[in-house]
Amino acid sequence: AIEDKDLLTWRVPNGESVVDLRQRIEEFVRQLIRKTQTLQSKEPTILCVSHGLFLKELHRVLSRFGSSGPMFGQGDVSYPNTGVSQYRIGFGEAEEEITQAECQVSACGEHLEARINISDPIFIA
Repeated sequence: AIEDKDLLTWRVPNGESVVDLRQRIEEFVRQLIRKTQTLQSKEPTILCVSHGLFLKELHRVLSRFGSSGPMFGQGDVSYPNTGVSQYRIGFGEAEEEITQAECQVSACGEHLEARINISDPIFIA
């Protein structure tokens, strides 16, 4: 629990508070559900790229819909500045309905440990 509740609504100038962030994520999830319901695939693959704080809070929001997988049902989630998480999300027939969420990989930062050999240049066309 947060002892100082003012921390939830405090924001830097032109920034967002924790409450603002949570509202933005919940709107993102609603938009994601609406878009997913229009797709032909019943199990689409969706890539979400964002900063660590957004992804950490997204994990918290999705954890309300399930307890399966790494870190669901636990307290604070440690998330590196860049990390990879993978979820399997079940969508219901009702508008904006998530029926389940399963976290398969949480905040994996192994790519941060990778070493690139300078003698093997990488060319991107």
